[in-house]
Amino acid sequence: MKTSNLMASALFFALAGAVAVGCSSSDSGGAAGSGGSAATGGTGGAAGSATGGSAGSATGGSGGTAGSGTGGTAGSGTGGTAGSGTGGSAGALTCATTTEITLTNTAVLTADGTITILGSVPNPSLGDASLEDQIQLQFYADDTGTIDLAVAPNDNFSTCMQCVLGQEDIDPTAGTAAREYFQTGGSVEIDSSTPPLTSSSYKIALTDVTLMEATIDWANQTYVSTFVDGGKCLHIASATVDVGCGNGKIDGNEQCDGTELGGSTCQSIGFTGGDISCNSSCTLNTSACTGWTCQATDLGAFAGTEITKSADTCTGTSVYNAAAHGTSCTGGDTLGKELVYTLQVPANTSVEAVVAPSYNTALWVTSSCDDLTGASCIVGNDSANGSDRVTIQNNTAAAVTYYVVVDGAGAGSCGQFDLHVRTPVTLPSTWDTTNTACNAAYYAAYDGCDCGCGAWDPDCDIAGASVYGCPNDGKTYTCQKPDGTCVAQ
Repeated sequence: MKTSNLMASALFFALAGAVAVGCSSSDSGGAAGSGGSAATGGTGGAAGSATGGSAGSATGGSGGTAGSGTGGTAGSGTGGTAGSGTGGSAGALTCATTTEITLTNTAVLTADGTITILGSVPNPSLGDASLEDQIQLQFYADDTGTIDLAVAPNDNFSTCMQCVLGQEDIDPTAGTAAREYFQTGGSVEIDSSTPPLTSSSYKIALTDVTLMEATIDWANQTYVSTFVDGGKCLHIASATVDVGCGNGKIDGNEQCDGTELGGSTCQSIGFTGGDISCNSSCTLNTSACTGWTCQATDLGAFAGTEITKSADTCTGTSVYNAAAHGTSCTGGDTLGKELVYTLQVPANTSVEAVVAPSYNTALWVTSSCDDLTGASCIVGNDSANGSDRVTIQNNTAAAVTYYVVVDGAGAGSCGQFDLHVRTPVTLPSTWDTTNTACNAAYYAAYDGCDCGCGAWDPDCDIAGASVYGCPNDGKTYTCQKPDGTCVAQ
């Protein structure tokens, strides 16, 4: 579940008008009235010129009345009215360009009951045509119906429950994208029969969806998205997604679906005879196949010296599935093609197996070459960071033969890889795992030289290894021993 402490702030300006203030007179009151005659009263005192003057003090003459002059009237001017103007509103974000795209090859990337991610390829290509682009539909709730993508909580990647994320020019080694996009408008409609967290199929429609270029805070794991004003935008007028087990067509990580077997036969996956069928879980049912023969390649016995094997699983079988028995040791299905190796581990010895792939691999170890379902799986790994690696521990007093399966995590996944068998490595205490670029899975993983992590990465000893973790300022960097400091050339 994505979480963040997202704080919004606003700045307001008030323009105050000038205030006119009336000034009091500093003159004294009028002069006292003169004494009145016997016939007429005395004259009142003169009025003050600004403030009220004091009344005349002279007393009227005998028989006369008191002077009637009064003080001057006080000033009546009032202060000016305060200004009523308010500050201007912020300008709307704009797109430098907007590209209309369609979605193709939609597949299930992740579905574990807490999150479901579907991945599609955008057409046309968004940037460098030689690099992968992807549009992800991410779901963190089982809501169905028509949902607005532009209102809270869907208005930020850190909080969205239904999210559309675009990634342009993905670097599979570094796990980064040259440009990312997030939703600013449109709607998603989720069929009531396929709530995205609890069903195995997905019927989803997108309508009038706009994605704007954005930066996402992956480094601090807040996942807050910030739109780029004047950046690129994408638009999806409409898209329909119908993937998952039970729709009668092979998609996602399926090996088969209903009567659609994808051309698979018992013979095509390594048996000599029998009839193959499809399970309700959209995996191949080989129970009626006959004539299975173990086709493992022998790596020999580990004697302390690293063993390296390079191969291509596209030449292998597609019959092993580490999750077929329901308790996967890799964390998910391994429906792709695989190659199997035998490895003899001496008594009371630990060895580490690492597979550095160029595709979506999984690595698992079993005690039997006939274990096609992973029922005897000992250890496995399908890492989202770095290469796949496992440690095989033989605590017995005799040598043991293990079967190492280099598998494809997704249906049809296959490609070239290097398998390394070595003495287990220990992560240095100074390795900076607080830095996401220095994830422990990257250490000595044959995935490039990870620099700036506080300690030397053994991958830096590999000739031609790419250097990661140094400033992106156009300079060429190497890694310095022993502390793994970036040094500009």
